[in-house]
Amino acid sequence: MPRRPAPKRIHYVRASYNRNTAPRESLESLVRNAIRRLPTVQETQVQMGLLGTVAIRQRTLTSPLMLAIGAGAPNEHMSTMGLRVRTTQDRDLLEAPPPNRVFKHADAYILLEERDLLIIVDGSFSLDSVAAYLRELIELASSGGRATNVFAMKPVSNRDRAAVLAREGI
Repeated sequence: MPRRPAPKRIHYVRASYNRNTAPRESLESLVRNAIRRLPTVQETQVQMGLLGTVAIRQRTLTSPLMLAIGAGAPNEHMSTMGLRVRTTQDRDLLEAPPPNRVFKHADAYILLEERDLLIIVDGSFSLDSVAAYLRELIELASSGGRATNVFAMKPVSNRDRAAVLAREGI
């Protein structure tokens, strides 16, 4: 069965804090510590408006930190298409997800080193929703103040390629 390509864009962003509010630890350390305090997928679940339930589905805690997060809608019935329908019309049937599963409608893959992130989003995830989830994750595991999770993701770009190549090489 042929599939159509679904190209994904890689976003290179950096966690940015307001002046004099940056924590002493890097974002990577904050997220790593949160994940260690929340060892199961269930403990990383956060309810996020239209995204539904968001959680870390897969993790690799080496450096750089690698995460796969997913969003799914609990109790949502998904419409199905019939196979080998012998009539002129196919009627949508709503199917519930299997027990203890949800229909996943978004993914984000994150590579995090210090304050730099490479993020691939799919479905209804955006960079803002990934940042919001990471803030919530840090807050879930935090026993300290909220200043550690107040950051924004700013795009990182090399606008002057010739200068970057001259300085850093290929």
